[in-house]
Amino acid sequence: MIDEKIRIVVMGGSFNPPTMAHFQLMKTAVQELKAHMGIFVPVSQAYLKRKMRKTSDSNICLKEEQRLAMLSAMCRGSASLSVSEMELCSVQFCTYDTMRKLQELYPNAELYFLMGADKLELFAKWSENSDFLDCFRAVIFDREGISPKRKVLEDERLRRYYNTFVFLPQPEGIEEISSTRIRRYLIKGDKEVCEKYLHPAVWDIFKNLNAEDFPKEIESFQGKYEFLSNAYPISIKWQGQEWLCAEAAFQAERCKHTADFFRFLHCSAQKAKQRAGKVEPREDWEEVKLEIMEEILYAKFSQHPHLAQKLKETGDALLIAGNNKKDTFWGRNLYTCRGQNHLGKLLMKTREKL
Repeated sequence: MIDEKIRIVVMGGSFNPPTMAHFQLMKTAVQELKAHMGIFVPVSQAYLKRKMRKTSDSNICLKEEQRLAMLSAMCRGSASLSVSEMELCSVQFCTYDTMRKLQELYPNAELYFLMGADKLELFAKWSENSDFLDCFRAVIFDREGISPKRKVLEDERLRRYYNTFVFLPQPEGIEEISSTRIRRYLIKGDKEVCEKYLHPAVWDIFKNLNAEDFPKEIESFQGKYEFLSNAYPISIKWQGQEWLCAEAAFQAERCKHTADFFRFLHCSAQKAKQRAGKVEPREDWEEVKLEIMEEILYAKFSQHPHLAQKLKETGDALLIAGNNKKDTFWGRNLYTCRGQNHLGKLLMKTREKL
């Protein structure tokens, strides 16, 4: 528990990877505010993955432990800088939750959230939907010619919080530094160029990474990759019968009684799933279902050479049965990044066999 009144600067972000720009902005804010502490708060892996899906270099997602190691190394020589793992342990945390939690840890501290002027619109939304700017202060750096003071004064939602903001000029020499640029150099094989953009302690870790460490991920079996789905409508010969899709053949195998088995013969994937919940499963289903799925997948692709070729063309990509539902056995929840992804693993195993 800290008794004296102190100032703490908080910087949240992906830090994928952390750059000299992150370091210089934090150091500058701590010095200008005469703050006692600067805390970096990296986002969870689930949040990072959701964010990166929108970019062209989406496969370059440093793991939590890598980002944490880099941030910790960057802070090691500065007694006033530290890293919080607060957001890493939860997919639900948002900036407001983080700041409230930090306020509980340091009840007598004045907290300053640090961000660039390009994020002022986000602050405006916060002012409408929460008491963020009533509870905490903000440090805003100029960015790419944006005048944060003018933007605050021109926005009705932000104007009344003018005295909540601390406006600082952006440190020189960081204009061209960004995590995005560094990731793209890594993809192109120009890793050595990145050294000048990274703190020396971060470079010592980053220089050991290669683009091959981040294989392409196919996270949705739709559109171009619909053929990977068990619902893909293509006939399969299985157990002496012909099925409309892999899902129908698989759900038929679940049945304890032979009469139920034949009820799936003319079922679409959706109908097969619906019907599966109404039949009595065989006693050994949990023990054999992975093996049966593997055999059905091999039948599907080996019986259709054009599908086998398309599967081979996915190369070394990680195949992930991504979904927004709660199927964490066969797939992975794309919001939480949690799931065993057994379907994806079996597809990759089938690819190796082919």
